[in-house]
Amino acid sequence: MQQKIDKVAIAIAVLIILGGIIWTFFGEDPGSVFAKEIEGYRDDIDLTTSQQTGVDLGDPEALDDALREKFRVESPGRFPEWSFYRRPATYTFKIIADRSPPVLLSGKVCRVEVVRVPGDPHRTLHRVTGFRGNPENAKIIAEVLEHQLGDGEWEEVGPVGTGEGGSSYEIDAEQGLRPGESYSYRLLTRASSKNDMNFSGESSKVKTTTSDPSEPMLYPFDQSWEVTALQPGGVVGDKVEPGRATVVLHFWDWDLMKTDRNTRTATEGSPEKLFGSQYSLHLIRMDLNPAGVKLKGDARGDVLTLQKGIKPLPLDPPAWESEDPACTGKDEQAGQEQQPNETPPPTVVGEVEKPTGGGGGLFGGDD
Repeated sequence: MQQKIDKVAIAIAVLIILGGIIWTFFGEDPGSVFAKEIEGYRDDIDLTTSQQTGVDLGDPEALDDALREKFRVESPGRFPEWSFYRRPATYTFKIIADRSPPVLLSGKVCRVEVVRVPGDPHRTLHRVTGFRGNPENAKIIAEVLEHQLGDGEWEEVGPVGTGEGGSSYEIDAEQGLRPGESYSYRLLTRASSKNDMNFSGESSKVKTTTSDPSEPMLYPFDQSWEVTALQPGGVVGDKVEPGRATVVLHFWDWDLMKTDRNTRTATEGSPEKLFGSQYSLHLIRMDLNPAGVKLKGDARGDVLTLQKGIKPLPLDPPAWESEDPACTGKDEQAGQEQQPNETPPPTVVGEVEKPTGGGGGLFGGDD
């Protein structure tokens, strides 16, 4: 009886051993299953990395979560193979830094026009429009509009205000302008480097540029005088006949918002005030070249001299417009000219590392 029991035990042991051997050959090793999953994750990471070239990294916390997602333990009862490696799988978060030198393109003055603003009091101003300076890897720290009278010094009109680089601006100039004078305008832009590098072709981290100046623009009067006809006085018989002149007053009509005119024939030496002003025709001067008249005002020394054939300054001068293609829009690449020239691609100073570990065995293959 004892021998039969021993034989049964030996048979059972043999069957167990044979079953283990068969399972080893034909069954799937859990470690191999985990290894295949890890390899699949690596392929996903390679694909994702190849698709992220030049992509904005966005929120670092969101990126951190996305990278950890592949290695997150889904339940307390199962652990990924790499958690048993002597060198656990890791990732390193690095940034893509642009190490291109900063660039600053100068702004532009595209249009200068005279604008009349009715009100109490009425206002006349110069309206200047154009494009701001455009920085790359730099930030604008100051941007002002300047004007120049004749060949004089450039003087500040005022700051242009905040806005995106290369965007349009509009600024009104009025203070300090004198009627009858003409002013040129330019835009001054100052920027500083954002990446601690000197500006391209410069030895400084701060750069100042100025736009091309506009042509001089007249700041007009509200009215102007003109003499169109003269008849000098003389002796007729036993009488002295005074001279006569046709005088024209050009004026800006604030109600109709346009230039208008009044004409009157005045007598030399008459105290009559012309057009309700303080001036009267004092003297016809044939000694001038060309001949003209002398108008006298109420104030001592207040005299206007007009000469026939000389046109007065316009009250509504035409606007000046730049011929720069970026301003006229005739160049198909006008918008692109507001952007800095092509710069070298950014230097990649870091990238996401692949998960690392040992071999395919349960404990890294080296244990």
